[in-house]
Amino acid sequence: GVGVDPTRFERDGDFDQASPPPDLGVVSLISVGNRHTCAAIEGGAIRCWGDNSSGQSEAPNLPWAVTQVTSGSRHSCALSESGQVACWGANDREQLSSPDLVFHRIDAGGDLTCGQTEDFSIACWGDRGSVTIPEGPFQHFSVGEETLCLTPFTDEQVVETHCETHSALRSGEADTPWSFILDQRILTALVAGHGQACALRADERLSCQGNHSPLSRPRE
Repeated sequence: GVGVDPTRFERDGDFDQASPPPDLGVVSLISVGNRHTCAAIEGGAIRCWGDNSSGQSEAPNLPWAVTQVTSGSRHSCALSESGQVACWGANDREQLSSPDLVFHRIDAGGDLTCGQTEDFSIACWGDRGSVTIPEGPFQHFSVGEETLCLTPFTDEQVVETHCETHSALRSGEADTPWSFILDQRILTALVAGHGQACALRADERLSCQGNHSPLSRPRE
């Protein structure tokens, strides 16, 4: 195989994001941002490392155990078992302005974070509070660097997962259909990236779409 220099990634960014602290301990959850990484360690505390230019690697001492951690470009957020959210890092686009709601799950990408509430609607913050989200309820959602994907609840066998760019959601120009329809089948997992997204279907096939390049391939 092709040899890989293990220090190359550290040199390219020079933020030590590829170098976890030696005393990190047992990790239960992990999330990677643009140039920083955060992990929940045994006991529920958060440890972060890498770029700290916006305080994104200075995780707070939270009064509760963490059940999920997610990272955007220059910020991260954590979720408690009771649905509380705490965010830290950059706040120039209101990335830390999480609403006072109870969340089941959260996901961050770019300067945006979204959460699924108790009634399965989606509430978002960051990106200067200018992102408009359609009415739910939604079964799945995922926030990528510049893409947001949503799968609505439906009794039908055909369910359309729509994806749109953050910029279109900011401008209110998001239409139906959105930038692309990721899939029209029942999904079990959904992940958005930068202009593209992939979903794992109930038949264990993988569907990917975006940048005008549809792809459907079987799960390995």
